[in-house]
Amino acid sequence: MYNLFREEEYKKSLGYITRIFSNQLEERENHIEAKKVIGINLMEGNYHYNNFDFINDYGFINKRSYGRIKDEYIEMYLIRLDLVGNIRYTKREERFIKWINLINARDTKEMEAISKGDEVMEETVKYVRRFLNNEDILEKYDKMNTLIDQAEYKGEKLGILKTARNLLKLNVPDKDISTATGLSKEEIEALK
Repeated sequence: MYNLFREEEYKKSLGYITRIFSNQLEERENHIEAKKVIGINLMEGNYHYNNFDFINDYGFINKRSYGRIKDEYIEMYLIRLDLVGNIRYTKREERFIKWINLINARDTKEMEAISKGDEVMEETVKYVRRFLNNEDILEKYDKMNTLIDQAEYKGEKLGILKTARNLLKLNVPDKDISTATGLSKEEIEALK
């Protein structure tokens, strides 16, 4: 779920669903055995002028003919939560909208109001409340997020260092390397 859905988040989502698709298979296993993967991205607002619908359907196209390529293997949707209140739906679609509103609720009181009278949704709200009140789970969740942040930082730093080394091999001046990578003069010297 994203507050913003820009090109970076689009690429991240595409990476996730393609990884899920490919990780279904063992080495040398026939790809025809892979199951369909559907990615659903929830967001507030809009990042691109083409995402004007409540549900935006991403897929692969043939660039030459602009014809849609089969989407029986991978699908990706962008659901704009900011448009939920503006649209009328059939009875079947209303339950989906109700779930979207539940996901988009600002707090558990709003979730309880939305879920009232729906046993499955009420159980979901109870689960969320238990999760939010469980110090052990929240501590593990915070640690996990810290580890993810640290890993992303380390990966980013390694990529910057690799880029700087490549620029040094091309005899790019240190000042330009510093401008391009954000590394200090000392950090660049250490790479030599």
